[in-house]
Amino acid sequence: MLVLGRKEDQRIRFPSLGISIEILRIKNSSVSVGIEAPSEFRIIRDEITDYEDEESTPNLQVFRLPSEVRHDVRNQLNQLSIALALFRAEIDGGLLKDAETTFEQIMRSLHEVSTSKVFSRQGIVVPRNQPCSALLIEDQANEREMLAGFLRMQGYVITTVSNGQEALEYLSNEVRPELALVDMGLPELDGPATIRQIREVSAFDEMRIYGLSGRQINETGLDFESDRIDGWFMKPLDPHSLVEMLASTCVVSAA
Repeated sequence: MLVLGRKEDQRIRFPSLGISIEILRIKNSSVSVGIEAPSEFRIIRDEITDYEDEESTPNLQVFRLPSEVRHDVRNQLNQLSIALALFRAEIDGGLLKDAETTFEQIMRSLHEVSTSKVFSRQGIVVPRNQPCSALLIEDQANEREMLAGFLRMQGYVITTVSNGQEALEYLSNEVRPELALVDMGLPELDGPATIRQIREVSAFDEMRIYGLSGRQINETGLDFESDRIDGWFMKPLDPHSLVEMLASTCVVSAA
C-alpha cells in the first residue's frame, strides 16, 4: 500500500461548477476517488453500457466555452490524463517513490484546474522482443515528460524535443526513430509545418507519424493521405489507447 500525507477529508473543489473531487484511498493499484457534482452532470464508467436510445438518456444542459478557454482546459485535462496513467503504471511497477512524486503533480494540476475521463482500463499487453524508438515533439514540459515516462514504462525508447525546429535538427543528426508523435500547437515551427518538412525528406519515408491535437485533422490543414499521417490522437489524450494503436507499429522492448 502506498501511504501519502493526505487526509481523507481533503478535497479539490471547482466552485464555479459545483464539483468536488476527493482522493479517498490508494491501495495497491487501485485509487478510490469521490466525486460530487450537480445532477445535470453525468458521470459514466466505461464498463457500464451506454444508454441505448434517446428516450432513456437524461436531458443535458450544454454550454460552450470560448475557444481560448477550451484550449486551456483541454491541455489541463490532457496532463491529468497522462499523469493518472503514469501513476497507475508506477504503482503496478512497484515504483512507490516515483508514484508519490507523480501524485503530487496530479494534486497540483487539480488545483490549477480548480482555480482558472480517465479511469484507467486494464493495461495493454504488448509483445516485447526488440526496442521501438520514438521521437516525442511536445512543447508543454509537464505533459511531455509524463507521457515520455509512461511510454518508457511500456518498453519504448523515447527521445523528446520541445518544438519543430529541434525535431528537424535531431532527425538530421541522429538515427531515424521508427515513429514520431507530433503535437500541433508547437512554437517556432508548428505541427503541420514540421510534418510536411519531415515528409519532404525521402530518408524518413518509412517513419510513421502520429498527430497529437485538440482539433480534428481537417481543422489543421493536414490530410491523412497527402501528408501521410499514420494516426491521429485527440486531446485529452488516453495514453492506453495510444499504446494500443502504437502496438501495431513496432514491437517494444522489455521495460
